[in-house]
Order: sequence, then C-alpha cells, then structure tokens
Amino acid sequence: ALTDVDSLKDILVSFPSVAIKRGTEVFHQVYGRDLRTEIEAKCGEHSPFFGFSNYWKKAMLSLLDMPVERYVKGLNDAMKCCGTDEFTLTGLVCTMPENLYEDIHNLYQEKYGRTLIDHIECE
Repeated sequence: ALTDVDSLKDILVSFPSVAIKRGTEVFHQVYGRDLRTEIEAKCGEHSPFFGFSNYWKKAMLSLLDMPVERYVKGLNDAMKCCGTDEFTLTGLVCTMPENLYEDIHNLYQEKYGRTLIDHIECE
C-alpha cells in the first residue's frame, strides 16, 4: 500500500490538511491499517524501504496533523525542558493565523493542562 516515496511526499506537501485527514481515514478503511503507523514502520532505522533521516520522518508525520495540532506541539516543544527556544517561540506566536487563536489556546490547555499564556509568561 505504501511503496512510492515520491507520491507520498507530493501528497503530504501539496494537499490541504483536511484532505490529508480524510485520506488517512480512507487509507484505514481500504487497507485496515493506520497511515501514521505505516509511515513510521517504513521510515524505521532498519527498513529496506528507504533511508531518510529521523527529521524526514518527523516532518512527514507532522504533515498528517491538523494545523492547530502542529502549532500546539511546536509551541510546547519550544518551551519544554531546560531553557526556551525563544526564536522558535517568537516565530510561532507571530505567525499564528488569527482564525486559529481560540482553537490553539483551547487545545493547548486541554493537552498540557495549563493555558498557553501562563506557560509563555513563566518562560
């Protein structure tokens, strides 16, 4: 089912997120498997499929997420652990689409148990 790397790349970088989400649902219905799991398996270290870096795998997997989920993960990644990646945090905050503000704030609180504003102010 998942054999053509170029087609996978073309689809994930050119289709809108909603179409990709629907495509993952159709993939599951047709093949009975999860597309995310298939990509992870095909991109594994010992996979004969192709040898791309872990960054390539992360990029392809993140393209399966909706934009709100990507922003929330990116914001948290920029602030977690020791030290804040201020460059990334500033970039994400400044480029956040206005129509997604509320969804991002709500998902951030739901996913991480604190408001985005509180987390940013603590940093």
